[in-house]
Amino acid sequence: MHDWKTFLDDLNKAVMASDDMSQIYIPEYARKMSWLGYPAATETQIAAVEAGLAIQLPPSYREFLLASNGWRKISPFIDELYRVEDIDWLRSHSPDSIRAWTEGYGEDFESESEEADLPRTLAVSGWGDSAIILLNPNVQDADGEWEAWFFANWSSPAAQKFTSFWELMQDQLEIQRDSNVRDFRQANPDAPDTTLAKRLPELIRQLELMKQANPNPFFSGINSDSYAAVVDEVVARIRSMPTDDSVELRKSLRELANELLEKSKGQQDYAMDLLKSMVKPELMAAGMGDIMKFQAYVMIASHIRTFLHES
Repeated sequence: MHDWKTFLDDLNKAVMASDDMSQIYIPEYARKMSWLGYPAATETQIAAVEAGLAIQLPPSYREFLLASNGWRKISPFIDELYRVEDIDWLRSHSPDSIRAWTEGYGEDFESESEEADLPRTLAVSGWGDSAIILLNPNVQDADGEWEAWFFANWSSPAAQKFTSFWELMQDQLEIQRDSNVRDFRQANPDAPDTTLAKRLPELIRQLELMKQANPNPFFSGINSDSYAAVVDEVVARIRSMPTDDSVELRKSLRELANELLEKSKGQQDYAMDLLKSMVKPELMAAGMGDIMKFQAYVMIASHIRTFLHES
């Protein structure tokens, strides 16, 4: 279960703090209420839509609907998340857009399978700034989460992919926060924004403390060097980041977290396969070291994302 209540409170604050031009896409009554959400959907409403589409919606998206049945503006690029009654397959929602993309913009697809998946994605938002949020049932994980796409005609590749709707929404919140900082700096060019940089030593301290705690006692004494090496490498990269621009610093940290999560993909399976085939102690230690690297990647990425979320 994800903490949608806290997340939506944070998203609401970020969007409501955006500049006046962004506010024109928010209905006046929502601005007066200072709330961009809707009443929660019921299980009956969700089940009816699932039956009509012959699907079971992914867990994190269902959780969102049970917290708020749709949402108004979520970022500079998306003006509306649909209520569950309004979601539909993209092939029905935007047939002309599919035709334009598959016939005219095919070079922006990463693969033939991605192009084939496009008509079969589920549109859960309207078109904003030539961008839309899609859920792809053709790529699912063991928990039933669908791959989530931020799809835009100005993006290359066109589909920015996330492992779940929850992960995509985290990214949209960071984009909105970045936009707010840029707007502030444009309106106040003589007021340098170094607030994030001032908190950076706190993040570094948290990461350094990770080396003192053994995340998995089963591997004690065998591979702590592997774990510590990853922490040291990440800390060195963070220390080298320019700190005079909070927007760029936030972007760099977010990219670093995404990179670490990408590295973790497959690392654990690889290491476990390696362990199963090993009999020599020195090879066993190497496999355990790979598992520790996987744990380090995931834990550090989590620390960075939490730091950004709280800053």
